[in-house]
Amino acid sequence: MNRLLKGILILLIILTPLFLLFTYKLSYKKSTLEPLPLYVISLREDRWQSFLNRWHTTLAWEEKILSPHFWRIFDAPLTILTEKWAATDGRQIAMGDPRLRIEPYKYGREPPHLMRRGEVGCFDSHVRIWKDIVQKNIPLALVFEDDANFSLERDGHKLKEWVEQFKNKGMTNNYDLLFVGYIVFFPTGKPISSNLHEVDFSRYTQQHVTHGMLVTQSAAKKLLEKLTLPYPLPVDFYIAELVRAKVLRALQVMPYSSAISVVSTEDSDTRAIQ
Repeated sequence: MNRLLKGILILLIILTPLFLLFTYKLSYKKSTLEPLPLYVISLREDRWQSFLNRWHTTLAWEEKILSPHFWRIFDAPLTILTEKWAATDGRQIAMGDPRLRIEPYKYGREPPHLMRRGEVGCFDSHVRIWKDIVQKNIPLALVFEDDANFSLERDGHKLKEWVEQFKNKGMTNNYDLLFVGYIVFFPTGKPISSNLHEVDFSRYTQQHVTHGMLVTQSAAKKLLEKLTLPYPLPVDFYIAELVRAKVLRALQVMPYSSAISVVSTEDSDTRAIQ
């Protein structure tokens, strides 16, 4: 009898987790979010490999058989990630190229600046992505620069939540961009949901907005339609100008502390390439 009871107990121990897993799968509301194209702008192989390490550690949980978050085991993958988007090397842009601005630009209260070659290359990298989105008729895509930094504690599940909100709650009909990267020193715009707010670019202050964005096809078209040569400003200022002019409507992640940050501005190719 004791042997029989022991056998039944062992069987229950084995079968109970499987039963719970099966019943959870039946009741679980699977995400309806289709995998998104993911563009990662990167010039250097070491930075690309570093990005991949951060991405797979933090955000690609659903691509693994067992996820650190149990409820994501049956979810669809967030993105389609195949290869890096090779950045334009500003050092290879010859003098006389129509993309290259030789006159200083003026932005807000800042003194006039000459655009660095790295800034021109960064701008051109984004332009090529906008063209690819339009040419391939991609409705929505994630765009990262390779210095995007993710927090294991928060970003792995929140990025998917932000994307689902933006796509499934009709926001793509009213907004062109979602900045998932943090925006520095801007007042908060009107809240659209608990953690997505309209962008308020009413002040000319520092911004870091292009290292993490959700870009619609309408945004790509508008950015290209308003573009003039040579590139007029660094790409983050250019996007901010179109938001300020209400050509683009944009949302940002709130609070700022929950948004995706950058690894380090000290190792920026945009700044380093003169």
